[in-house]
Amino acid sequence: MPCNCDSSLPAPFVDSGIITDKSVLPITRLNFGRTILEYSSGVHTLGRFECSGQKAVEGMASSCEDLWRIGHTLSGLYSVMGVTKVENIYCDFTKLPDDAGFQKWIGYNDVKSMPVYFYVQRNSQVFNATKTPIPFETAKLNLGGAMNLSTGIFTAPRTGTYFFSFTGMTVFSATSNAVQGLSIGLYLNDVLVGASEAEDSNTIKGQNDQLSLQSTLHLQAGDQIWVQIDYTQGTLPYLFDNPYHFTHFNGWLLEEDLSALLLQ
Repeated sequence: MPCNCDSSLPAPFVDSGIITDKSVLPITRLNFGRTILEYSSGVHTLGRFECSGQKAVEGMASSCEDLWRIGHTLSGLYSVMGVTKVENIYCDFTKLPDDAGFQKWIGYNDVKSMPVYFYVQRNSQVFNATKTPIPFETAKLNLGGAMNLSTGIFTAPRTGTYFFSFTGMTVFSATSNAVQGLSIGLYLNDVLVGASEAEDSNTIKGQNDQLSLQSTLHLQAGDQIWVQIDYTQGTLPYLFDNPYHFTHFNGWLLEEDLSALLLQ
């Protein structure tokens, strides 16, 4: 490539250049030829590298390398977006991305776009309707408003992992030796996912038994959860309650799948 030093004029000239194409890096040597005039001489210098500019990182940073590329230089703890959840990592920016110890995974960061907790109770003494969601009269807590007391249906506002727990008191009638029973089912979009049953024989009037069930489920936004009496056996046992609240239902969002939220 022609340069000023190719001139045969008996005058000093200086050539310099800046590498802008990173595909030609790293530079490992300089090649130069003789000067044209026998009494001329040349001096060459390869200066220190100066890197400038930033690489675009689309979306949220997901690694120490992403943070490094957008300009972070201070080593420390950072929150980044994992596959579905926010994660904590330690970045050592005294090292390069290919160096051992550049990134250390610490753990998950419990981030929710909205809080979801509910705890509801029944007040009425007798409930024995089957194949229908059990309604509730009292909400001790319904943060997020996802639980509808009158219908007894919880609608997941966010995709994620949820925990649910139900406890109820079953009351039996007097019987000689016939079996009496009541079965509760936990339903996800009209599909049974868990059940609990109270059953006994040779009961006396007013005899009672506790039943409970718990479940941890991964739900999509809009999924519906409820509990219902699937069947009763014998002389019409029923769920009982009074101001002491023996029948109650609660649940909450354990972990939110934030990847679904980012796609909205």
